[in-house]
Amino acid sequence: MTLLSRRLLVKRSIGSPIEEIGSSKAVLVLNNFAEVLPLKLRAHPLMTYRGLSSWPPVWIHGGIDWEVKKLKGEVGVLRHVLRHDKLPNKFFLVMEHENEQWMGCLVVADGTFCNQIVDLLKLHVGRSMKEIGDIDLTFTL
Repeated sequence: MTLLSRRLLVKRSIGSPIEEIGSSKAVLVLNNFAEVLPLKLRAHPLMTYRGLSSWPPVWIHGGIDWEVKKLKGEVGVLRHVLRHDKLPNKFFLVMEHENEQWMGCLVVADGTFCNQIVDLLKLHVGRSMKEIGDIDLTFTL
């Protein structure tokens, strides 16, 4: 599985500054077996649309009384991941929070990345949204 990425960050040692790959110092660091910093799903540079982070989604709940409620943050447990072929860079998550179902929409700029994240999230149905935000996507670099 390959995902597009914008940059690779490295850390020389605890407390040292982070450098972007491409600088001569960063290449030297890589040659000395530098530690690659974890890249969590919530901070992935492709988890954005038009420069804004897509994670976490704004959660919407419409009850029987048609009162629309909104919820923000990494709350609840993932129950479903939904995607339509006609929406190449958009997908929907259904989560459960306090015995209620909530839906959130995620839009990302890259359609290939979208496909791969949908497949990944389907493997994590039943996990908390906080755990999902913590998924290490370093392998995508």
